[in-house]
Amino acid sequence: MPRNIVVAPFSYVSFELCMKLMENGQEVIGVEPSLPYLDKREREEKELYLGRNANWVLCQLEEFLLRSEEESVIYVCHVNPGWSAIQDFLEELKENSCKIVYITHATQRPFMNVTEWSKSNVWVHLPSMYGSWQPENSFFEHSLIDRSFPFEEYEREDRRDVLYIDDAINAIIEVAELEGGAYQLRSGVENHWDEVLKEIGYSILYDSIGVAQDREYIVGEQVHYADARIKPEQGVEMLRRHRETIEKRIRSVFYRK
Repeated sequence: MPRNIVVAPFSYVSFELCMKLMENGQEVIGVEPSLPYLDKREREEKELYLGRNANWVLCQLEEFLLRSEEESVIYVCHVNPGWSAIQDFLEELKENSCKIVYITHATQRPFMNVTEWSKSNVWVHLPSMYGSWQPENSFFEHSLIDRSFPFEEYEREDRRDVLYIDDAINAIIEVAELEGGAYQLRSGVENHWDEVLKEIGYSILYDSIGVAQDREYIVGEQVHYADARIKPEQGVEMLRRHRETIEKRIRSVFYRK
């Protein structure tokens, strides 16, 4: 069985990917860039989850560059295009036999096309997502915690579709086992994004999808329908519970100090 290598393992999608792969009994090597990319407190919280698993190994990106990994799957979720170290890391793998799974979000412009390097490489284009550990600047997070509607985040959001993070991760793992190429994940659920928003407490009476919603950065991509098992009411409830759990832990740490 090939080893799973996840770059920037504490970022949103990468972290959930690590958890799911280990839940499936697979070994995961987290490759950590030297540049910080998330809140220190959040990272420490996630380390507690990952560090308990015997299948988990963490190493620095600079150290990992010296190794030659055979029969490996490299998962790289597009977090910050300014990370030249990650770009260099991937360039080094061009001649390697490993398979690269490059993951981009709906409104992000990718900084490389790994499918041109090898026929086995996979490019995954994600829709909007929500769920545990979602970034603080995400639309659904703001919708839960803000007293007023987050119009700025709303305009940036890809409102065509949405997946709960668990369903998205399962679909990524499925696509990683397919033939190389570019794949766009979809839920296959009608008005899915609007239904999630309704569960949070908002209804959109009219929405004219703007030019930004029509941007497509992958040429010749195939559609892959995820198994959208998590219903909006279920997903929003789990999201609320997760937020409450994290807030309680933060308060307990604060009071102990």
